[in-house]
Amino acid sequence: IDLADVIGRAIHVNESGWTIVRNAPVEFRRHQHQRPLPVPAPGGDVELLLDTLHLPGGDEWLLVLAWALWAMVEGVPHPVLLFVGGTDSGKTTTARLLRSAIDPSAMATVIAPKGLIEIALALDAHAVPVFDNVTRLNQSDTDLMCQVVSGAGFQKRKLKTDTGSITLDIQRAPMMTSIPRIPSGASDFLNRCVRVEVQKLTDE
Repeated sequence: IDLADVIGRAIHVNESGWTIVRNAPVEFRRHQHQRPLPVPAPGGDVELLLDTLHLPGGDEWLLVLAWALWAMVEGVPHPVLLFVGGTDSGKTTTARLLRSAIDPSAMATVIAPKGLIEIALALDAHAVPVFDNVTRLNQSDTDLMCQVVSGAGFQKRKLKTDTGSITLDIQRAPMMTSIPRIPSGASDFLNRCVRVEVQKLTDE
């Protein structure tokens, strides 16, 4: 796992645990918006992360923890983590804090541009994109989100060439916030979602 720091450290994980290494056996691709991951501490407690998030607790707490850990496993489908709540529920802050622990970025949320290829290019640059305040997904948006979860290939003509092309193989662990309801009732989308209801923050 690339720490994305200036000295090029990475976390080597195996069945025995993890160590921080300076010379990783693989090369990582980085983007300008990336920020360094938090450096792990021996004997740490992942539950401390959840103490910073505004979650109902119980089953939702366990689902979010499992999703966050699974998001760091590459090459497998990741469901959309969907925070649903009204205004002043802290759902955007919760999504941003969670992303900062597993995919820190100068861009806390992603505003997808128009057009399929442009959206694909934006998704290619973010491992854990956060789509904020999504009120409605049309059919094409729903289909695209399902493809992002399951894995999809996109092809674009390479600039200044007639036959050259760039192929993007995209599979991401997306988060989404929505007011005040689920943005799509399509069964294929709902089957790919982990829905968490976030309650309004109180003065306390």
